Amino acid sequence: MLDGINFGGIRTGNNSRIENNFINHVAEGIDLFGANIIVANNDIGGREQAIKLIHGARDIQILNNHLTGKPRIAGVGIWTGTEEGRRVENIRISHNVFDMRYTTVPGIFVERTGQYLPGNVLIEENRFLVNACDREAVSCDELHQCRPRDNEKLHEGVFSCGR
Repeated sequence: MLDGINFGGIRTGNNSRIENNFINHVAEGIDLFGANIIVANNDIGGREQAIKLIHGARDIQILNNHLTGKPRIAGVGIWTGTEEGRRVENIRISHNVFDMRYTTVPGIFVERTGQYLPGNVLIEENRFLVNACDREAVSCDELHQCRPRDNEKLHEGVFSCGR
């Protein structure tokens, strides 16, 4: 299965925008290696991931999107680099809706193994639609990798599970 949008070259795409798209029925909705890219106002679904950040992606903003993925990762996967220059860092994920009702894994997954771990990931003011309040919405090392704040989980999109 193919990706929807594959933004290839490492740290290319300066000031690019991926905006106002409907992407669905693909392996990965958007596969980003680039830098200084804004992903905004999209409806993205992927069979593996809606958005994947890997191979040196940095200075990426993911804003105001509706993200769905099944069965493995519901929204965004942020992966470890293979060398220092390919570390994923300076990522902002804000004001998105993650539909996690049909998956059993976190809406945002930040890889925690390997030498060149992702870093400086801000995850703020997102809404996670879950099928059970005990579901993990964000999986990351909060001490070293990411800063989740003011996110909300909603059971079946209606009842708040809290922040």
